[in-house]
Amino acid sequence: MRDIDILVPLDRVEAAFDLLRAQGFVPRNPSGPQPEYALSHGKHLPGLLSPNDAISVEIHHRLLTPDPSRDGRVLATDDVLRNRILITSEGGSIAYLAPTETLLHLIIHAVYEHGLCNGPLVLTDIASLLDRTAVDWDRFWAMAERGGWSDGCRLLLGLAGNYHAVPTPQPATLAPPPEAVLRVAALLMLQEHAQRGRIELLASLGAAPGFLAKLTMAARRAWPERHALAAFAGLASDGRSPWLHYPAWLVSRLRLAAGVFSAEQQRADMLRAQALKFWLGTER
Repeated sequence: MRDIDILVPLDRVEAAFDLLRAQGFVPRNPSGPQPEYALSHGKHLPGLLSPNDAISVEIHHRLLTPDPSRDGRVLATDDVLRNRILITSEGGSIAYLAPTETLLHLIIHAVYEHGLCNGPLVLTDIASLLDRTAVDWDRFWAMAERGGWSDGCRLLLGLAGNYHAVPTPQPATLAPPPEAVLRVAALLMLQEHAQRGRIELLASLGAAPGFLAKLTMAARRAWPERHALAAFAGLASDGRSPWLHYPAWLVSRLRLAAGVFSAEQQRADMLRAQALKFWLGTER
């Protein structure tokens, strides 16, 4: 299956979605969030699957998941599209992100949105990007500083430099990450992907500053969105109410969380994730 992500301005999202539906594309996950929820809370509409199941498409209206603690103007859709690179051939035109935006997006996606659970391939992606294209390093570090991602950038660029020997220019004011942090990050890239959600949850709870913050986070996580509960129950998110399944959902999540503490490798990954959150300053 080919996965395709398309970035379009917000005012064209609905038209793009309707065009794909008219071509026979159907929701990839019937239990996924409704488009209205995705528009206000997420960065892309629910994925669509082609009639022959060969292509999966996500229509993005922003590159990053909304985060009130970050400057949402960095990597804003209009700016990213304005700087895009366009290749034209006899078969048509293809637009893609400029190298500077691509590098920053790769790092934010891997470090801040996925906690490095998406594996070490991102280091190869970074090395290939730096080997084949020219990054505007002054603009890159200015955007990273403005959005609060400088630590994550020097972390992942440090790893890419260690394993692929690619040049990663950094401002003189930024010191290289400690070797212990680099080791923790490298090991987190090898965590079991299927366990990523519960490891992230328990690491966030452990890193939350103070009992009240932990209690608030636990209460928030214990009340799922409707589409998450529908997915657990195997129901369509726009169908009948899934809340009768809430007790079973809660018990299952408590069991999964307890399983992390009983498995040595998962417990180690949880502690590494917690340590990385402290170093990045994302414990909240």
